[in-house]
Amino acid sequence: MNLPEFGVRKPVTNLMIFCAILVIALYSITKLGIDMFPEIEPPSISVIAVYPGANPLDVEAKVAEPLENQLGTTPGLEKITSRSTEGIATVTLKFKWGTNIDEASNDVRDRIELAKRFLPDIPDEMDNPFIFKFNTANIPILFLGITAKQTYPELYDMVDKRVGDALRQLPGVGTVQIQGGGLQRQINVWLDRNTLEGYGLSILDIQDILKQENIMQPVGSIKSGLTDYLLRLPGEFNDPEGINSVIIGKSDNKFIYLKDVARVEDGFKEVDSIVRINKNPGIMMMIQKQSGVNTVEVAKLVKEKLNAIKKALPGDVEVITVFDTSKNIINSLDSLKSSVWVAILLVILVVWFFLRQIAPSIIIALTIPFSLLISFIYLFLSGRTINIISLTSLAIASGMVVDNAIVVVDNVYRHMEKGQRQVESAIYGTSEMFLSIAASTLTTVVVFVPMLFITGVTGIMFKELAVIIIVTLMASLFTAATFSPMLCSKWLKLRVEKKAFPEDFMIYQKGWLNPLKNFTQILSHGA
Repeated sequence: MNLPEFGVRKPVTNLMIFCAILVIALYSITKLGIDMFPEIEPPSISVIAVYPGANPLDVEAKVAEPLENQLGTTPGLEKITSRSTEGIATVTLKFKWGTNIDEASNDVRDRIELAKRFLPDIPDEMDNPFIFKFNTANIPILFLGITAKQTYPELYDMVDKRVGDALRQLPGVGTVQIQGGGLQRQINVWLDRNTLEGYGLSILDIQDILKQENIMQPVGSIKSGLTDYLLRLPGEFNDPEGINSVIIGKSDNKFIYLKDVARVEDGFKEVDSIVRINKNPGIMMMIQKQSGVNTVEVAKLVKEKLNAIKKALPGDVEVITVFDTSKNIINSLDSLKSSVWVAILLVILVVWFFLRQIAPSIIIALTIPFSLLISFIYLFLSGRTINIISLTSLAIASGMVVDNAIVVVDNVYRHMEKGQRQVESAIYGTSEMFLSIAASTLTTVVVFVPMLFITGVTGIMFKELAVIIIVTLMASLFTAATFSPMLCSKWLKLRVEKKAFPEDFMIYQKGWLNPLKNFTQILSHGA
């Protein structure tokens, strides 16, 4: 039993299959993520090492070069570059397209461990190098500006605790960071250089002593009956006065305290960036989403939470949305959605204009939604998102998916004109045209197949476009071979009026085509 015969002989089963497609597709649409572009993960890894206080030359010699020597042996590596600035070394490894970045990250971590033998002491002199992998999912979805009419020294902590912590708990939110502005609390130790030198001490001595004193030390446990008590020795500083009382040395049988050579201040970090919102000083907050989640939904949750948070903030504190990627996504997708609907409507009108019957037009038009719904199922199963590329693909394919159904319906109608019954006409008419429409569909499909082998960022974009069009076209072939003949066997009727065009069109035909026929005959006689 071939596809057309299956579709016509078992209409209930066929109908249930397409009802299942409808239900699964509607579920898939609700679960699909919405983004501007497909998720792009370039095959590159950056290793960032922080060496505080070092100049670029020292960073290059002591950090960048040892890392380069070890990372240069990473399998699949195509290019390695490094950049040394004040206190920071960034080594970027570019791999060949198609390399598994997760496996490459493990190889890079192994080589970082080998390079640590040649690096300055960790964590005393420099921080532990870390890996950064760029992904379009890491692009911030929201930038918030927080400003206040009055000057709040604690505004930074207020925003970080009340706003940042609340947003970090939302599902789908990846990272919430304060990018600039505000005063961050910091305990500053202002040393008197002359006094310090008089005691024979250096800044490094003071730094080491403070590190040794500011610790929380576990000292074991005590068992009493069936209960174990864990013990710890609290040694962290609770206030500036505790720092003043730290003993840093001894001179003439007298202890030297930190307050003798320095002034401890409960102050703020040095301001290295200034943020202004509407000409007022403020704080900039950046929000990133987790990979694979719906950008629009996450942005909506964040904005709803912000409305609730604003009520708990002081009255003069204002939270302003500086940049919202979800608005651009919604505007772009709405414009593209309207284009898709207009394209589908025009296709239906054109089909109806030439067929001049409602039933065949509906049969052909139903091919469009079912073909597109199967494409949405593919998007969901493959973990893709609804974005500009996927919707553009559907808009392109929406005009192609009716071709197979038009051929099938026309041939079924031709068999009915010969006197065959509806069921026989649907089966034999579709079977007769199946190889033809399959060949026609495949000739269109093979045009997009080479796009699947394009590499790079361009390949990611065009590969998704090509795959969606191929899936949609194959879905239209399946629909035209099963669903369309089943509908033809139930709905298609012979026309009573045999005229293919209205009377005014026939008058136009007589007035234009006859002179054209005469003119071609004159040319043929002259030849």
